[in-house]
Amino acid sequence: MRAVQGGTGIGKGIAASGTGFYFATTNGLWVSNGSGAAGTFTLKGTADGLGDTFLSDVAVDGSGKVLVATNSGLSVSANAGASFTNVTVPAAPLGIYANGSTWYASTSLGLAISTDAGATWALRGVAAGVPTPANDAWFSP
Repeated sequence: MRAVQGGTGIGKGIAASGTGFYFATTNGLWVSNGSGAAGTFTLKGTADGLGDTFLSDVAVDGSGKVLVATNSGLSVSANAGASFTNVTVPAAPLGIYANGSTWYASTSLGLAISTDAGATWALRGVAAGVPTPANDAWFSP
């Protein structure tokens, strides 16, 4: 395992779920299944299924899926970041947020919303009052 250190990319987002800690950078995704403790991080990249190593955000949904916004699309892990598959989104996400199985991806075309864990997407753009590009996705209760 490698330690997260200087020169590992610019930090773009963090997410945590249980003992899983995820740090999105411009060089890949640092994954810790030890609550972020020193010596528990591994760097994930395209060899692990990420669509790209230039990342813009990371989130965890209600079922524990890790969602990673990459320069080329959305990569999803169902095994705590061990491996990833790529999900089609209307445009490459700039930010990602999850609330249960509802996922929100900010994109250059507006806000993409999936209510079925990424199986289908609806795009909300300028006509729906969403500015473009939508640079980030987050929720405030």
